[in-house]
Amino acid sequence: MTPEMKVKRGEYLVNSIGCDDCHSPKIMTPHGPEPDPKLRLSGHPASQQLAPITDKTVLKDYVLFGMGLTHATGPWGTSLPPT
Repeated sequence: MTPEMKVKRGEYLVNSIGCDDCHSPKIMTPHGPEPDPKLRLSGHPASQQLAPITDKTVLKDYVLFGMGLTHATGPWGTSLPPT
């Protein structure tokens, strides 16, 4: 497989599997949240603090997502996507 074919295959996989859903911070657009093209596939920004959860009882029934949609907190704790 040529390098060009590998790049095309990688683009196909990233787009079809939905890697941007968790691994790319979002920005608000007229169409709703979309991946920030400047931070695509960069994972959760290290400078972005996680919001405190004051009522941990909600975690038994819900999963809470951060504003950039790059982390989720639930009964298991907090999940952050690697870069």
